[in-house]
Amino acid sequence: MRRFARAAKGRFFRLMSPLRRKAAEAEREARQGRTTRAALLICLVLFAGTYGYYELTDHTISLLDCLYATVLTVSTVGFQEVIPIRESDALIWFTIGLITFGGGSLLYFVTSITAMVIEGDLLYRFWRRRMLRRIDNLNHHIVVCGAGRSGMHTIRELRSEGTSLVVIDMDPTRIEIVLQEFGDILPHLVGDALEEQVLRAAGIDRADGLIAALHDDRDNLYLSLSARQLNADLRIVAKVDEAFGADKFRRVGVDGIVSPALMGGRRMASEMVRPEVASFVGSLHAATDNSLSLAEINIPYDGPYANISLREADLRSQANCLVVGARSKVSGPYVYNPLPDERLHPGGSILALGDPEGLAHLRALLESSNHT
Repeated sequence: MRRFARAAKGRFFRLMSPLRRKAAEAEREARQGRTTRAALLICLVLFAGTYGYYELTDHTISLLDCLYATVLTVSTVGFQEVIPIRESDALIWFTIGLITFGGGSLLYFVTSITAMVIEGDLLYRFWRRRMLRRIDNLNHHIVVCGAGRSGMHTIRELRSEGTSLVVIDMDPTRIEIVLQEFGDILPHLVGDALEEQVLRAAGIDRADGLIAALHDDRDNLYLSLSARQLNADLRIVAKVDEAFGADKFRRVGVDGIVSPALMGGRRMASEMVRPEVASFVGSLHAATDNSLSLAEINIPYDGPYANISLREADLRSQANCLVVGARSKVSGPYVYNPLPDERLHPGGSILALGDPEGLAHLRALLESSNHT
């Protein structure tokens, strides 16, 4: 069933230009409207048939039998008559009209339902409701808007960190590429991230962060402004192609600005004139099991290492990690290369350099209930 639903969804979200996609959306809405009208028409026929038989038989036949007779007549099944129709000309003419009008209504309803099933609309609606319910259960997640080249790398990094996220993109082909790599279990929405209802459907009010990775800087700027209005506590990171427009993003409340062109240019220059430094920095971002990486680890208020110095904690020998930064509170500045007398402030955090296993051990140490 899941494979069939996936195939139906794929047919519905086939590769198309924006104009063709809008036309397909309009056609889908028209099919749904026809199905709704057909369902209402069938209900009207059943009500009229039941009431008509009930009145024409002078209330001597129960409403249930009248409804049963109406269903038999409309469906043209041909079971034994429940109502003595041949005893009255009025009943005969009423039945003829009911067969003519009701049979056509039933055929209209069946063809509408068939069209919805063949085009995948029905399965798509079930899939969308299930996906929205899954997103409704998310809290403290990251909303990634845009599944292009930058967005895909972002999704891979977040998934490798085990971060909960919701992906939004208006291009169904990109969403299909995401699902091929990460599976249907990844929460996602096909829609325009610039629309407020799409952001709300992604749980923007419950999210911890938003990544604006759309193609155009103006779109990312508008998206950042809309997201900030919907969630004042949201951390927003935006992709900016033109570095001179970064000030506009800061003015609308963007917390982090990333310019792929600027970062790529600096990296290529470093590879040319400082290859050893570039190689070391690159190893911090390598996606291997034994590569070095930087991690931010919070200091719990009730943790065993709160309010003690780095010398006393001796984290380097216990976890084989190097503490390269420390700060006293979440919003405060980092003290880089802290001295051994620097204290681990509860509610603050540290920056540690080490391999994934060492960093995991260090995080467990700082968050454990006691230590020896």
